[in-house]
Amino acid sequence: MLREFINKYKINYVAKILGLTPQAIRYYEKKGLILPARIEENQYRSYDAWDIVLLLRTRAYREYGFAVNEIVDILRDDSPERLIEKLEKREQEVEAEIEKLKTVLSGLKYFSSRMQFMQENKGRYLVAERPAMYMLYIQKEYEMSDDPDVKKMLSEWCENPNVFPCTALFLDDITSKDFIGAQCMLAEDAKRLQIQEGRFVSYIEPRTCVYAVIEISSREELTNKILQPILDYMKKVGLKPVDDIFARWLVVNKMESQYKALAEVWIPIEDKTKLSLLYAKNKIDFNDVICYI
Repeated sequence: MLREFINKYKINYVAKILGLTPQAIRYYEKKGLILPARIEENQYRSYDAWDIVLLLRTRAYREYGFAVNEIVDILRDDSPERLIEKLEKREQEVEAEIEKLKTVLSGLKYFSSRMQFMQENKGRYLVAERPAMYMLYIQKEYEMSDDPDVKKMLSEWCENPNVFPCTALFLDDITSKDFIGAQCMLAEDAKRLQIQEGRFVSYIEPRTCVYAVIEISSREELTNKILQPILDYMKKVGLKPVDDIFARWLVVNKMESQYKALAEVWIPIEDKTKLSLLYAKNKIDFNDVICYI
């Protein structure tokens, strides 16, 4: 049927039935996707079934994730082969996006679970297993590294939402202000991203630790002042630090004139099996190691 004999519809009607805005329809017209007729008396746009079908396909292509310029090319090209090529390319892009969203979802679940764990155990000292991690060293004390390789790796690492700032404190001088600043991620995430040890990347093995949640502000330093209550408790119950202290910063807030952070602290101690034997020998319940403060 010739277009001049097909029923015509005004833009508001077309917008309503297609779930589009009049502005969007005018935009598609501007891009050359549709060619509505004009009513002679008032020059209002009028749309027929062909326009509506094309708008329906345009919206479908938008839902597939094609950009408007890509849709223009598709609608002006009647080659099925080239359309298949574009669809397959978009399919690959969507699959990559899905994988990225899976990583984001995994990160959200992990972050949420750690926040819940921290909230439940705030004000407690626990004997817990520190998970295996990889650390990217980016600063010594408060000075960021200028090494281009570090900057490049930091940019790549930050594409993973499961990366958190962390700090390593040296056991041999806990009163010192020296520390190493880094970014850390769980070993399973590092494996998926094919991250390996290197000049600036270290593998941090799982360790039995005393675990605590601490709060610190930018007006304080992570030294014995913050950690002393934990160290005093450990001494009280006969737990001796055996390696460098590790802190992972899960939350950082800006509060008026200062920053505040919530961090998980792991202080390595002897293997849990050895501790259990020690406490059994001294007739102490290992569960009593948990302390409420």
